[in-house]
Order: sequence, then C-alpha cells, then structure tokens
Amino acid sequence: MDNMLNVSTEPALAVDLPEAAGMLSVCVKTLRREICRGKLKALRIGRVWRIRVPELHAYLKRCEESARI
Repeated sequence: MDNMLNVSTEPALAVDLPEAAGMLSVCVKTLRREICRGKLKALRIGRVWRIRVPELHAYLKRCEESARI
C-alpha cells in the first residue's frame, strides 16, 4: 500500500484544454487554433486533448521571444 501513487500530492503531468486556457488566460478556442497550426503540442487521449505542463512553459517562452522581436 505504501508504494501506491497518491494523485492528490503529485503535480499534474498534463492538463486538459480548459485547465490550460485558464492557466494562460486565453479561451479554449485559441488553444485549439494553436494546436492546429502546430505551434502548441498536445496529445489526444480519447476525446480529450491534453497538454503537458512543460510544453505550456515552452510555448509561453516561444511567445515571449517572438514578442520581443
């Protein structure tokens, strides 16, 4: 029993689109558009799109870099 993963204490490895949109303060439609354009990597698991948290950080960094130019 001690070896079981306690999901509530572990950080999320991936978030769904509504969660990601909330984190970035954008709408879900914006994220879908960025995924379709290939600017944001996402995984589709069943009917739900998931974005890995490190990918969100990398996406933000790319956005910041392109805004500086």
